Amino acid sequence: MNNDLYLERGKICLSCPELRESKLFGKTCGDFGKPTKFENGDRKTCGCILYLKARMKEQKCPQNKW
Repeated sequence: MNNDLYLERGKICLSCPELRESKLFGKTCGDFGKPTKFENGDRKTCGCILYLKARMKEQKCPQNKW
């Protein structure tokens, strides 16, 4: 994965109101391991560890921000 793409994704995540900080896992998309959905059924958070997911080229933000 291109490091610039990883950094760009990280910036987007840092501005997201769903970002959580865990002493054990670091920054996560919502609460770790607990994906959530909007009322219409669209994914809101995925519960992932962001430094891992943001590095995987084939992964996507659950809110399609990247």
